[in-house]
Amino acid sequence: LTVRTAIEDYLAFLEANRKSARDARYKAEAFILPTLGDKDVVSLTTKELRHWLNGLVKAPRRLRTVKGKKQKHAEVDDSVDGKRRRQSTANRILTILKAALNQQFKDGNVTSDVEWRRVAPFRGADEARARYLSIDECRRLMNAAAPDFRPLVTAALTTGARYGELCQLEVRDFNPDSETLHVRTSKSGKGRHIELTTEGVRFLAGHCQGKPSDSLMFKNASGEAWGIAHQVRPMRDACITAKI
Repeated sequence: LTVRTAIEDYLAFLEANRKSARDARYKAEAFILPTLGDKDVVSLTTKELRHWLNGLVKAPRRLRTVKGKKQKHAEVDDSVDGKRRRQSTANRILTILKAALNQQFKDGNVTSDVEWRRVAPFRGADEARARYLSIDECRRLMNAAAPDFRPLVTAALTTGARYGELCQLEVRDFNPDSETLHVRTSKSGKGRHIELTTEGVRFLAGHCQGKPSDSLMFKNASGEAWGIAHQVRPMRDACITAKI
């Protein structure tokens, strides 16, 4: 039983039961399988896994690269915040690996989980960073955002909804009479209603006016849905322009 087989079994489970399969597959193929894929699960050692985890933190961040071309990397950010971000990413990748191995252990395909259970994630790397934008910064950020990205930024600021939730909204999810926004599937897997401010109602009323009720509320410049991580580059560019 190889790590590759364990990962594929776990990804098959995610694809059938979770929304996170695509991101997990990307991380597994990029950071787990090249180093550990051909290893026998029963031969894995705590020392080996810690060495692999530490290597993830030292490696430079991957940049978007044309398929078939040599992978591009950014320069290593040695700042405290840069190291924390790499540790946080490494923790998420470790979670995928452990989940795949734990599934094999629970299914009785391996007799012990001791070796990977001893590998602890980096402490303090995943703590949320408290940062509140001033009203002036909010205005600058909206003004600096690209035209197709600006509605998403405005909606995030006026509703508090997550990026993934906003991307799935349909026009009918906005109810101007009750002044609410219905998030059908949240991060927890349950639906919820967001009570809107006057500003939020005014924005969504104008944004949704004349659109079919079953159409996506937010689309990119090509008229397509916003996808996973598609907000990273326009958000970074807007922050730079707005000096935030």
